[in-house]
Amino acid sequence: MSGSQILENFFLFTLMALVLEVSVSALFSIKVIDDLLKNTLTKAIKNILVLMLAFFLVIKIPQLKILAGTKIKLDKVIHITLSALVLARLANVFHDWFQYLKRKNSN
Repeated sequence: MSGSQILENFFLFTLMALVLEVSVSALFSIKVIDDLLKNTLTKAIKNILVLMLAFFLVIKIPQLKILAGTKIKLDKVIHITLSALVLARLANVFHDWFQYLKRKNSN
């Protein structure tokens, strides 16, 4: 039972990470914002925004805690922090994957 719940949580995390990455990337693809910020600064701001949104989503949506519904119990702060970091990292994986596909298609 716990294994299937963890698998279900992983799919929810994957979906939310995809939504998070697409929404933040859409914000930063606006030409005015892109012109105002340099590349390194844009990446840093985007990463901070993704991390803040991940914490917000994990706090507001109880099902987004990575071990929600399992018998594994963690301290609330550790559980929220771990879940937000995993969600933010998955969003970054999607970002890297999209950048790879964009580079591959442009060649």
